[in-house]
Amino acid sequence: ANAHNAPYDDNLPESIYSFELQPVDMNFVYEQLTHLKDKSNMDLLFVDSKLLRIAASPIAPSLCKIFNLSINSGELPLDWTCAYITHI
Repeated sequence: ANAHNAPYDDNLPESIYSFELQPVDMNFVYEQLTHLKDKSNMDLLFVDSKLLRIAASPIAPSLCKIFNLSINSGELPLDWTCAYITHI
């Protein structure tokens, strides 16, 4: 194991690909919220998408701050890494 106890080999070649998230602004968050479907739909945390759409104006600034804190720190809240998976 390496000094950080990472589960990978330090001798791997450097990737030729890069990926970087850019900070979002409040208008972008607001637009995304207002384009959610009109139909109620609960997510994993039981948050209703219709409620998010209706409350877009008052919650967009807070969501923008949370998203940018995550982007700038490079860390995702554990709840953001969960998903429903349906096999076909």
